[in-house]
Amino acid sequence: MNITEFTKQHPIAMFSAIAFVWTWALMAVILASFPIGTNPIEMAPIYLILILIGGFGPSVAGFIVTRIYYGKGSVWTLLGKLKRWQVNIGWYGVSLLMIPLLAVITLIIGSAFGIPFPTSEQIFSVLLIGLIWPLLAALGEEFGWRGFALPKLQERYSALVTSVIIGLFWGLWHLPMDIFGTGNYGWLFFPNFILVHVISVTVLATLMTWIYNNTEESILMMILFHYGITFSAIVILPGGLSPIEGMITWLIYTSLQLVILAIVLAYAGVKKMVRDS
Repeated sequence: MNITEFTKQHPIAMFSAIAFVWTWALMAVILASFPIGTNPIEMAPIYLILILIGGFGPSVAGFIVTRIYYGKGSVWTLLGKLKRWQVNIGWYGVSLLMIPLLAVITLIIGSAFGIPFPTSEQIFSVLLIGLIWPLLAALGEEFGWRGFALPKLQERYSALVTSVIIGLFWGLWHLPMDIFGTGNYGWLFFPNFILVHVISVTVLATLMTWIYNNTEESILMMILFHYGITFSAIVILPGGLSPIEGMITWLIYTSLQLVILAIVLAYAGVKKMVRDS
């Protein structure tokens, strides 16, 4: 069996293999070159470029497997989903503002537990990268996770089951980045990873499925939502927290996401996440 035949028989497996190998191989260079916990802003530009290229693993995998599995012209069809902008304006608000608003509420609730608000100096120090990086991160991932894997998995599974599968893979894909960022948390690394990149990411993946299925499979909406996730993590949520403070912050943040998800599932159901008219 050659690669083409394997891809056509096991498209999700091939997609996952390419996405993980691409990203983890490049992140291995970063992990081997810098101490865990190094601020990426302090790195030489070449290493930032490696991180950026590594982050494109899912979209690269999405384009490659789409072309092999669906044939000629399929990549243009996938790219065409980016142009699906004629959706109800409310979905723009949901896609771009939901997660940043939850992050702000997290700050307010967190202050009751002694979690400090980010200072103006902290915000301005990361504002430029916080405006640019989220767009690059979204473009590097969404043509894969939502462009290819989501519709393919929904051919076989319900919207909820599909979301859980993607969420678990999406979270695991972040493992080397999480090791680099929070590997110095000691024993708290593992519960932090479970909270952030298993529970929270799976909840976010499910919310994205809901939006995707209600906006004619718009990749534009997925990019806006992903932008909001990364922008919130960089700019809104406070940096420089202790491991315990970070865990408390993410526990609040994830709990708020779960509340929204419960409302969505109660309203839209779990099979297609589209409310019947």
